[in-house]
Amino acid sequence: MLNDDHTGDPVRYAGGQPEPRAPLTSDAAVAQVMKGLWGEPQLAGITTTSTPSGLEVAVTLTRNDERMPDAWLADLAVGAVGELVHSDQAEANDLILSATAVGPGKRGDPITTDLGVGAVRLGQVFGSPSDPTLAAQADSGSLPARTSASVPSTVARRGAGRRSSPRAASR
Repeated sequence: MLNDDHTGDPVRYAGGQPEPRAPLTSDAAVAQVMKGLWGEPQLAGITTTSTPSGLEVAVTLTRNDERMPDAWLADLAVGAVGELVHSDQAEANDLILSATAVGPGKRGDPITTDLGVGAVRLGQVFGSPSDPTLAAQADSGSLPARTSASVPSTVARRGAGRRSSPRAASR
């Protein structure tokens, strides 16, 4: 039997909502997400299609052998697009009808993977130091050992100006 009891939040919320902003068009959101993920060589493109039922998002990858990093990167891109285009929708699945990752598999054959959009609350704000602060902590070695290897891969591009990737950080 599963235990559903929730005894605490796994993350610390900042206790507020983001500053109100006008939603972006799908094209503008895709451009911003592609720019923000420029250091991810596996990300080849993002396309969106608006339907009466919701937004369909397809993430094109340079490879899609259905490993966790492939799905994670595609899910990250889909979530970022959703955050930028949402207006009054409360959850990602209120906005995004479907999401897929497409790209060549291990043998070169085209693989399409359905991504789980889920009931992720849009507009959440998490309590975390700024990117420059995290980059400075990573550079100085003052982050806890279990996280300092992963922070430069996500922060260094923006905060410290270095180019890195999750694969390089884990080596």
